Amino acid sequence: MTRRDDPFDELFKKMLEDFFGETPGQRGMGGLFGELDDIFNKIDRENFREALNEKKEYSNDQPFRFGFSIRRGPSGETEINTFGDDVEKEEREPLVDVFEEEDRIKVIAEIPGAREKDIEFDVSGKKLVISAEGDSNRYSKEVELPKKVDVDSVEKQYTNGVLSLEFEAK
Repeated sequence: MTRRDDPFDELFKKMLEDFFGETPGQRGMGGLFGELDDIFNKIDRENFREALNEKKEYSNDQPFRFGFSIRRGPSGETEINTFGDDVEKEEREPLVDVFEEEDRIKVIAEIPGAREKDIEFDVSGKKLVISAEGDSNRYSKEVELPKKVDVDSVEKQYTNGVLSLEFEAK
């Protein structure tokens, strides 16, 4: 079987066409995959390795988390956000997503192992700071909100390591 005859390629192409109503390479999910390919091709691999080695050095060769999330923002632009451990501060940086919905702002943060009573947040202007402690981990993250929010309107939930904060926008 040659690369051209790979049935998974054909299946994937059909899924894109059926599910997203597009052919690969067009705007939408196919376009997003093309954008991702462009982004990854632009990464300066040497600088990336240096940054990774620096984090490894600060962590005293202990395991650490580092990653990124990619999503298309409300304006249609691709947003890339990093998350992971701040090995210099011995804190973890939780993965946080912010969603703007009409007159509400919703913030979702992954804080595994933290106790709900140990989760704190503070809002000042459009800046949200989330901090938490668990049995073996400390978390901290500062997030820029798209709008000012009414702090008194907050609806807070914490289930299975996922914190949800929902505010009324001002």
